[in-house]
Amino acid sequence: MALVKCRAPVPSPQAMKAASYSQFEALRRERVARILKQSRRTGEQKAPTGWLGRKIHDLILPVFLRKGAQATAWMYDYPFLWEARVDPRRSQATNL
Repeated sequence: MALVKCRAPVPSPQAMKAASYSQFEALRRERVARILKQSRRTGEQKAPTGWLGRKIHDLILPVFLRKGAQATAWMYDYPFLWEARVDPRRSQATNL
């Protein structure tokens, strides 16, 4: 729905699509960059090797899962406000 709100008033459908996508990309770039950074951090964690590493991993995993859920809550609690207006001349929106 955020893409629909970025519709630009231009004469041709192709130009409208290009303008809308570029504005949508500009609006979402910062949030997407944060999500990519978080996913890289998560993916860089290595699986434990050896029996001792697995035992320690199993003991502390619940703590890290809770902390991880708290640290990434912003990704899943993202509000989409239907009333927000997008200014086609700027690459920002209020609460979008």
